[in-house]
Amino acid sequence: MQSGGPESASPVTHRVQSLSSADTRGKHRIHAELKRLEQEARFLEIGGEVLVTVVREPEVLGYLPPDS
Repeated sequence: MQSGGPESASPVTHRVQSLSSADTRGKHRIHAELKRLEQEARFLEIGGEVLVTVVREPEVLGYLPPDS
């Protein structure tokens, strides 16, 4: 005979808590990866802008290509 006490609900409660903590960890990992990708995109965007500036205006860095 099963008891209607807290012991009978315990395995289900543990599973729900386990899934909840796994879900929280998953959300954190996704959020961290998204932030990393956003930071990398900003870095590449800035690097691209610098490269375009150097190609268009090499004197910005004090470099003048030799006359061809």
